[in-house]
Amino acid sequence: NIGTPTCIHEPDQPCAQSGVAAYSSWTPMGSIELLAPEDMLGDSPIDHLMGYFTYAKGFSSGGLNAVIGAGVEQGSLVPYAPSLVDNFEVGLKTVALDQRMTLNLSFFFMQYDDMQVTANRSIPCPPGSPEDCVPQNERLIRNAAASTMRGLEAELTVRPIEGLMIMTNIGVLDSRYDAFEDVWALDATTPYDRAGETFNGVPQFTSYFAVQYSLPVNLKQSWLSGWLTPRLDWSYRSKVHN
Repeated sequence: NIGTPTCIHEPDQPCAQSGVAAYSSWTPMGSIELLAPEDMLGDSPIDHLMGYFTYAKGFSSGGLNAVIGAGVEQGSLVPYAPSLVDNFEVGLKTVALDQRMTLNLSFFFMQYDDMQVTANRSIPCPPGSPEDCVPQNERLIRNAAASTMRGLEAELTVRPIEGLMIMTNIGVLDSRYDAFEDVWALDATTPYDRAGETFNGVPQFTSYFAVQYSLPVNLKQSWLSGWLTPRLDWSYRSKVHN
């Protein structure tokens, strides 16, 4: 229940002072792991091998945008729907060379329905308003009809000699709107189809590299003895748009 003058404003519907909305969904999750017996590996350099497949379904609950500003819809609560996602992932985990190397690979695909995104909306001046009235632009959470995200990740850790460890990680990501009817950002009124655009703030490529070497330190005072480990880290992320 919402008191006046605030109301729930569904698109193309009159304001409502109260409302009830219920949402329920199954959220299954399952995985399959395939373990290779040691006998299958034989004399190969692989110490451990595991492949897996995972499927999960989840959702982000809906809500209400609180609109603040001059206009016919001042004080209205603009709702947005729950966002649904189906996630598929297949991968491989390996340990090799007498546990001196670890390699993990994963490929994933995510299908969104009603993905929640931040978008522009124009609030026109109400009838009978002064001539100097300026329409207001609002940033609201809206629902994109459909979106997909696909990518891969690779992680490698190598210990070639005692004390030396080398680690690297690479990620490739393609995330796009499949269907999204929005408005042009410059005036917030002109219809604009954003299908094919990539997500805001999401890089298409990331990488990481680190190397470290542990040196034993032996001093006369035993409490000062131990290990000295210099480490160098480097990371990269491709450009993103806002």
